Amino acid sequence: MQRVDALSQRVVHPAERLAARLDATAELALRLQRAARRSLGEHRRSADTLRHRLHAARPALIARTRSLQQACERLLVAARGRLQRPQERLPALTRALEHLHPDRVLERGYCIASDAQGRIVADAAQLRSGDALGVRFARGHARTRVESTGGD
Repeated sequence: MQRVDALSQRVVHPAERLAARLDATAELALRLQRAARRSLGEHRRSADTLRHRLHAARPALIARTRSLQQACERLLVAARGRLQRPQERLPALTRALEHLHPDRVLERGYCIASDAQGRIVADAAQLRSGDALGVRFARGHARTRVESTGGD
């Protein structure tokens, strides 16, 4: 009984595991966004410093400096676009993970069969005639007995 009790405490419900993955994905997206913003800020400050130095050192390079500034602005626009794409994908990934949630699978007409010890049965070869089964549906549970197994 102690061993069963200890093993049951280690079992993690799929919904909890799914929620943890969703949280981790969101945290990684935030970290990526912060790192990209920090990097963009550093590059922009460097470009501004260089632009000011070039402008002061050689008036003939003003046209090139403007071109550099325009390139920096285009780079910032492109970088913002790259940052937005993962943020736009996050809701779609979240919906995909939600679609795989065990409760959503049950709502599509599937059920989960478990043996008398509560272990999920994934293979008919695990069963013998007369075994008791618990069946979980989207709404409710049922108990049943196996009449035959195999490729019947």
